[in-house]
Amino acid sequence: MISLMISIKELKELLRDKRNIALNIILPFLVIILMAGMYGFINMSASSKTDYHIIVSANLDAKPMLYKLKNSLTIIEADSVEAIKRNILDGKSELGVYWDDSYKKVYFFEDQNQRNKAITLAKDSIAQIIMLLKANKNEVTPIVVETTEITKDNTYTYINYIAIICGYIVLLLVMRLNNANAFYLSTKEKQSHTIEVLRISPVKTVQLVLGKWLTNFISCLFITLVFFLMIFFGVYLIFSLAMKIDIALLPKLPALILGYALFAAIYSLLQLVFGFTAKTTKQAQLYLIYFPWILLLPLTIKFGMDLSHVSNMISKMNWITFIPVINIYNLIQMIFLADYNIISILIILSTNYLVAIFFIYYLIKLFDREQFTYFTE
Repeated sequence: MISLMISIKELKELLRDKRNIALNIILPFLVIILMAGMYGFINMSASSKTDYHIIVSANLDAKPMLYKLKNSLTIIEADSVEAIKRNILDGKSELGVYWDDSYKKVYFFEDQNQRNKAITLAKDSIAQIIMLLKANKNEVTPIVVETTEITKDNTYTYINYIAIICGYIVLLLVMRLNNANAFYLSTKEKQSHTIEVLRISPVKTVQLVLGKWLTNFISCLFITLVFFLMIFFGVYLIFSLAMKIDIALLPKLPALILGYALFAAIYSLLQLVFGFTAKTTKQAQLYLIYFPWILLLPLTIKFGMDLSHVSNMISKMNWITFIPVINIYNLIQMIFLADYNIISILIILSTNYLVAIFFIYYLIKLFDREQFTYFTE
């Protein structure tokens, strides 16, 4: 109860700073608009490139000639027609080709959404190669060409993209924006000596720590949800209204909010540790503004890896699962994809729980030290 009273008092103080409130509301809109513009520019640039894939059967005498093809063709081997279709459905290829040992029949498999001039040229090149192979065997019979269009369901790919963007972008922006509130709740109170009033009051140290944590958690959760809900409903409206695609996002909303609440809880506690550990204003700025980049570095690496394999199933267990705070990125993806891995979830929850206990214990010990109130500025 006392911790809640402390939190209410701190929230009232935060709400007095109108500029900070405006920053936390207006800046997300500006960032989202900027991100949308950059994504559109990158997407237009990527669409102008020619990177076409062909899946071929393991035909030894044809492969050397196929590898000499131009037009930026990438050769992927498949041992059956079913494997070719599966690769196209999974987004690994736009064109598949299969022919029997007699070279009398050629079967092409095309992604219905990827038909273009370059793919047509690729088919012509392959037909010419097969003609040369037949000529080497002194055969002049015509080739029977059959083309099958494969209708690919891109829903999974869309959701995968949304999961990657919502997981990375929200965490990135929250780590950059909640620092002002955390600075006020920690370093600024030490600097103004108002923290000493609470320390000499009958309030227990654990109640003071929990009250500060609750205040910063509410602040961090508010910023997190502002970012997340804007992206979430923006994406939902684009797909459901503009593209007429049902990606079933709304049923996942409660679980996603809980996932981001977990992130806000742990990260807000980490910010207090940074803020109260600092002995100068400059040191606090270093801890709160620049130190989070250390956490963002592995997250950015994972983000890039996920984007490069967006059409494939994201690994259910990987190295980022063992890193507290940022492993919530994996939890967000699991919720979006509705593909849960119990072991990964247990690791994510247990690592963050242990870190939270350690941070609370550290802050209690820090508050009880006589040197805690010393500020070298």
